[in-house]
Amino acid sequence: MILKNARVFISFLWRDWHCKRKHLGQWIINFTLLYPALYCFCFGYVKPRILFPNNPDTMSTILLMGPVFLMVLIVTFDLSLDLLLDLDEDRFTEYQTLILSPRLYLLERLTFSTLFTFGITAPFMPIAKFILGSHLATPGLSWPQYFLILFTSSLACSAYHICAMCILTKSSQLMSLWTRITFIFSTFGGFWVPRAVLMSFIAEYSSWAHYLVFINPFVYITDGLRGATIGGSGFISPLLCALVLVGFTVITMLFAAFFFKRKLDHV
Repeated sequence: MILKNARVFISFLWRDWHCKRKHLGQWIINFTLLYPALYCFCFGYVKPRILFPNNPDTMSTILLMGPVFLMVLIVTFDLSLDLLLDLDEDRFTEYQTLILSPRLYLLERLTFSTLFTFGITAPFMPIAKFILGSHLATPGLSWPQYFLILFTSSLACSAYHICAMCILTKSSQLMSLWTRITFIFSTFGGFWVPRAVLMSFIAEYSSWAHYLVFINPFVYITDGLRGATIGGSGFISPLLCALVLVGFTVITMLFAAFFFKRKLDHV
């Protein structure tokens, strides 16, 4: 039984890869080459020199980690979108869950989304270093920690979007997902400014509300990326961020399995 499930699991992974491979060139051009180049120019060179002329190189790195996070969000959203669309219309997913158990099916989607997203976004930082050179300050850069955070970020964002697609009941709710949840959590998750600056700003208005920032899982993505590239005590430890993101993935996938079961009404 285990061997059979393993073969089906791998077959589903291969099927997903075969479907995405047809448009792999577009993915590489957009997310591996074009977007990194544009983000490097806007967030890595122009903005820090206009807004922070006294320390543009360090701020270049701080600002650039936001677009890295954004790319992970966009790719994982796109990869999970067909789950909602299928459950909303064709329901081919029901046939797939007759071959592979629903929980393993969700695990397969999580695995593929994580690996594909990581593969597409991994070249971002090397390209940024190549384009910006000394204009991108990375005094504490640790490639193993950076790629660890990028991988666990791909994992957590994949789980987040899979869970969202299992909860949403129709495609018309996608806009609400982005505007009411994803955008807000991203904004208060360190997309624009580091977590420490965000907390100090909130602390001016409340003596306790700034601690709520730590509840936001996106904080551990942006702070982990900045900590792995800049280093220092101003950021949460990348290893701790990776552990939190893995824990968030487990909890989110449990919720996804619950709502997925309700949608399929399987036994």
